[in-house]
Amino acid sequence: MEKLGGRIKTLRKRKKLTLEGLAGKGMTKGMLSLIENNKAKPSMESLIYIAGKLGVSVNELLENISITEIRGLLQETEDPFNKKEYEKVVELLSSLPLDSLPLSYEAAAILERYSRASYHAGRGEWEEIYKQAEEMYIALNLHNEAAKFLSFLVKAYMEKRNYYTAFGMLIERKERWENENANLNILGKLELDYNEILLLFAIGKYNDAKKKLESSISLSYKSGTFYQIEGLYRLACFYAMMNAEEQDVEIYLKKLTLFGEFIDSDESRSAVLILKAHYHNKYTRNFTKAEQFIEEYYYINGLDPYYAMEKGKSLFRAKQYEQALKSFLEFKEIPEWIHPFDLSLMYEVYAYIARCYDQLDEKQKAVHYSKYALDGIGTLPETPYKEFVKNTALLINR
Repeated sequence: MEKLGGRIKTLRKRKKLTLEGLAGKGMTKGMLSLIENNKAKPSMESLIYIAGKLGVSVNELLENISITEIRGLLQETEDPFNKKEYEKVVELLSSLPLDSLPLSYEAAAILERYSRASYHAGRGEWEEIYKQAEEMYIALNLHNEAAKFLSFLVKAYMEKRNYYTAFGMLIERKERWENENANLNILGKLELDYNEILLLFAIGKYNDAKKKLESSISLSYKSGTFYQIEGLYRLACFYAMMNAEEQDVEIYLKKLTLFGEFIDSDESRSAVLILKAHYHNKYTRNFTKAEQFIEEYYYINGLDPYYAMEKGKSLFRAKQYEQALKSFLEFKEIPEWIHPFDLSLMYEVYAYIARCYDQLDEKQKAVHYSKYALDGIGTLPETPYKEFVKNTALLINR
């Protein structure tokens, strides 16, 4: 990190002070320039004067990095981080003295940002930085911040399909925090629950996931927070569809509809429409209803991967194979789809493409897409989508 002179210069520039402005009447501009360039050592009197002008303590100036400097880095990296300019963030933070940061919320926050940016920039050290940030949050008794940050770790491992590893890490932390009587509020508890539910479904522990899902929805209601409630409803609805629990499907679709109207969100309304379209395409085989919801969705969102997926299924069931294929080929993989349920939906699309080519007597393409779907879904838990992909492979290779 910077030496004393460099830190003074950095703080001066952040304060938008010139050399003359910082020197004021207490010292000469020349002497201040020598100090900033580490060519002269300031007296204690000068340090007190400089610190006062900069609005920091003398101790902060003498530390490896001060709280004020960390706050400055948080401010300096906020805009590039929000713009996803992760390489720039890493460059700005690469000289952080990781072994000598002060124990503070600001230090934990800058480490969190450094870890996230390093991960997205493909830097291997992101996990070590993550651990340091997490331990600092815990040392400060900021378990709710640690719980939110844990969601990032879970997502990072889910992106690599390391679902069991992610589940193990989450349970280890959850048990440790419970043993330490961690001060988690309702939001922190619901954050942990939501990630546990996602991972239980991801590793195929469906009964445990359903129990946890129901208790988490109940907790969200009783607390009056409704935190993650939309995501919980969607999971509950999707699982009910897979298990032909028609009454539960209708209940959760109604709740999601009411929630979307309550928050007045086109995104939420669209999610309900595509869920309804999917339900009737896949499970009830009521293609008239499916088509109605598909077109309502299109009116709001236009042509996107969700529309292409469900429109293609509707056309396929109507035996309009060329039109179905055209729609399916408009489908683009969605980066946010990292959960096995989402990935299974995606591979089912490729299985449909294979079936379309098979119907159109393009055997080589049919085999290619069928193999791609089967290879992709192979390690994912059993679902009706996986069954469809496997049946497609049998059909194509008959």
